[in-house]
Amino acid sequence: MTQGDGIDGPSLSAARAERPPYAGPAVEFADGREHTPFLDLRGFDLVRAALVTSLILLIPINTRFLMFISQHSPHLAGEIVQYTSVGLTDIVFIALIVSVLPLVRRPRVLVAPFIVGLSMLVVASAVHVLVSPSDQGIAMTVRLAGAVAVAIVISTMSWQTLRVVVVWPIAVMGLVQGGMALSQTLTGTGRLRLDEIAAAGASWTAGRGTFGHEYGFAAFLMLSLTIALAYGFARGMRPTLWISVCVASAAIASTFGRAAALAVIMVGLVYVVGWWRTKDRMLGASALATLGALGVGLAITHSGWLARVSSGSSVRVSLASRSLDVIAINPVFGVGPGRYGAALADIGLVSVDRHIVHNVPLLVTAEFGVILGLAFAVWLLTVGVISLRSSFVALAVFVGILPLMFFDNLHYVIPGGVPMLGLWCGALAALIGTGWRQSEPAVLAKG
Repeated sequence: MTQGDGIDGPSLSAARAERPPYAGPAVEFADGREHTPFLDLRGFDLVRAALVTSLILLIPINTRFLMFISQHSPHLAGEIVQYTSVGLTDIVFIALIVSVLPLVRRPRVLVAPFIVGLSMLVVASAVHVLVSPSDQGIAMTVRLAGAVAVAIVISTMSWQTLRVVVVWPIAVMGLVQGGMALSQTLTGTGRLRLDEIAAAGASWTAGRGTFGHEYGFAAFLMLSLTIALAYGFARGMRPTLWISVCVASAAIASTFGRAAALAVIMVGLVYVVGWWRTKDRMLGASALATLGALGVGLAITHSGWLARVSSGSSVRVSLASRSLDVIAINPVFGVGPGRYGAALADIGLVSVDRHIVHNVPLLVTAEFGVILGLAFAVWLLTVGVISLRSSFVALAVFVGILPLMFFDNLHYVIPGGVPMLGLWCGALAALIGTGWRQSEPAVLAKG
């Protein structure tokens, strides 16, 4: 790595001043050619852009219009243990997969390191479906392939297109949904599902906007604020983006999600370390916005949070321990995509005990086998190393998802979670993919 790369390079402000005037980063292929990724919004490009924006707008509502009951418990007569739902995001995924096929035939230097983990799961899931067809396996294959398609499309976008298609839609949705969640919590109209908060006499309810689950909502807010900040570093922060970041960070406190709150703290600490190392004012302002807004939200709902934190994490520990029993069913090939719940029923657990493990690498290992689970973990580590070597901003985008991957499962389980995983991979590919291969600060300001 040459001087100027990584987190020990020149200041962010200097790097922004040296930015090339063209729209997209130049990618040098093996034969010496240079290609500037640019989604010019003509023909298929317009279709792909519209589909990605539609996906972002549909994640908060994701209406399910079909549901398939695929398995009943052999132990408890008539009890439903496995079902597969089809939502609007699944339809968009299918259209994206078809539209992205011409792009797959081109050299994908920019995006490859960031989608290899998801691509492995797509292949493994498709093999499972061919060997043992199931509706949940088909649904998981389509969603994972759709996430890969999202990442590929985003990686081809110029900054102008990225702003219109991804950044502003997700920032505005974060602002609107975050405002709704804060209102729900302050007025007591949110969803009260945390018994330990009610038992402590706290009247707070968990805000979730229009989402079906407050923790899935918190994951969306994390994606919104990290993408908004990363784009702001590259092309300049606007007041609306700052407001969106602050509202999203404060609204995460209203969800009472510990993993999401930890994610905000980790992102803020990355910016604090970056400011301390580079003295860049933008890093300092980002740290203040994320940590300060979260602090305000925590102060407002402190009584509910005290009850929430005192409940401990024994449930997650027991779920992780139980996942080892599922892995033992078929350690080589796994129980199959989307069949974790059915596997719990097969070992005789009743419905109240049949919760999916809150750890995505463990869940992947249980459903696809130990070898693929280890490969998935190695992929996550590789993406982390790439982010660390690129910039503080890229590292913040990466660490923003880590607590949600290791202490929750919504990026893999819920229909709206897999699209967020694709957006995350695509954002990292668009922001740092080229900077990882060459020394010029073409994509993201270096820390």
